[in-house]
Amino acid sequence: MELQNSRIQRDQSHHNNDRSEATRNNLSNESTLESYFEDGRRYTAENQTYFLPNDDKEYNRLNLQHSIMKTIWQGNFSAPVKLLLDQEGTKVLDVGTGSGSWVIDMAADYPKAKFTGVDISPPPSNNIPKNAEFLEGNVFERLPFEDNTFDYVFQRLLYVGVPAVKWPSVVNELVRVLKPGGYLEPKLITILNVSSNEYDDMVQTVGKELAEFEAYYPH
Repeated sequence: MELQNSRIQRDQSHHNNDRSEATRNNLSNESTLESYFEDGRRYTAENQTYFLPNDDKEYNRLNLQHSIMKTIWQGNFSAPVKLLLDQEGTKVLDVGTGSGSWVIDMAADYPKAKFTGVDISPPPSNNIPKNAEFLEGNVFERLPFEDNTFDYVFQRLLYVGVPAVKWPSVVNELVRVLKPGGYLEPKLITILNVSSNEYDDMVQTVGKELAEFEAYYPH
């Protein structure tokens, strides 16, 4: 298994728009999407591209996955944002937050920053740090935030629910909500010895899109 981490710092001159507060299309942590059940598991509406469940059992798996990823990468992030996270009012977005474990972990470690997790089916928001929140949002559509909202945008393993052809628009949307001078950190996993032309095409597409924004892609 090969781990790939992409870091991207947005050019300060990319936009000159005033930085503004995020607008909320849906402040509830309850998803507005319909769900269906199959073999005792709950799934988001059948027309969604994300094919994994969104129930408690899946949240437990995602929590375990978070712990494994944190151990492998020896931390929750690789971008040079520690000083930024220690500053009052820094805004951080986790796209495809899943169980919300990354947001909760980071919010506890960096109480001065404000953390937001978005997902098509956001997790329960009980017992979370005061500087964290979960909102419903779909990266295939317009995320519920204005341009230039976040100092740091993080996403991990989002490729599970993103077809290769949609990556250009996904990257553009992530960059849209990023402040000039902010950081975008996508994390991907390549499963070795598995033949998948579609997956290879997807990785190449992501790499090309990130390269347009001067991404750093370590090997």
